[in-house]
Amino acid sequence: MDLTLTTEIGKLNVRVAAVILYDGKILVEKGDNANFSVCLGGRVMFGETVEHAIERELTEELGEKPRIIRPLYVHQNFFDMDGFDYHELCFFFLAEVPQSICQKQTFRNLNGKSSFTWVSTDELTNTDFFPTFLKQSVNNLPEKTVFVTEYKKG
Repeated sequence: MDLTLTTEIGKLNVRVAAVILYDGKILVEKGDNANFSVCLGGRVMFGETVEHAIERELTEELGEKPRIIRPLYVHQNFFDMDGFDYHELCFFFLAEVPQSICQKQTFRNLNGKSSFTWVSTDELTNTDFFPTFLKQSVNNLPEKTVFVTEYKKG
């Protein structure tokens, strides 16, 4: 069961995401019905550690096991989407993927509901990409875990 709680005043999500870099590019995901891109990842399941969740999510999406290097950010995000107020906690990890994935420019998620693309980190600021804070920090990642809070309501 995913760690998503729907209440009468909004939704709480607990997620994980991966910053995957290769040759000056970041691997991003865009859902078939979305008009923006995000880092690969997904929801944490009840009773699951965030470290296990990011490994599971990437393996499910890519079909190959990643190497999780270290935590980067804890992101508290408050936003509106689809008529709901969201309070989201997302744990970002730096990760590496096998060379076979690095060689693909654009490819489909294993479930067929989204596509993955390598985007130049220098061009990320010109794309519809979330979280927005990562657009500026992707070329200067922190050595220690950083807490980030963003408000995009109303």
